[in-house]
Amino acid sequence: MRSAAIKYYTVMRMTWIQALEYKANTVVGLFAVFSGILIEYVLWERIYDTRQLEVINGFTLNQLIVYIFFGIMVGQLKSSWVTSFEMIECIRAGGLNKYLIRPISFFLIIFHCLLDIILCFILAIL
Repeated sequence: MRSAAIKYYTVMRMTWIQALEYKANTVVGLFAVFSGILIEYVLWERIYDTRQLEVINGFTLNQLIVYIFFGIMVGQLKSSWVTSFEMIECIRAGGLNKYLIRPISFFLIIFHCLLDIILCFILAIL
């Protein structure tokens, strides 16, 4: 179990280093995600404040923000164009070979990359 975790950690670290090669794309992508979440939070916070309500349709503000966050996560999981683009880029750049010669699932790596993004987001909020 520990050796499998080390393998996946190494692959996640390599993926993060590759993502940082194109710093502008990484920064713009992170800015787009965080600004969208910030806009939704500010919008709903203003709605709750101006109506002076604690609950709207059974949701408190904190519950609604968690609901929106999970909605974004599920949306990313179900969007196949992200994984398709990753797969195409991996094949084009020759990066798929590292998954073929090692007993590591490509789809689990993509899932772990998504979890890495979510974890960074949660840590940024805290």
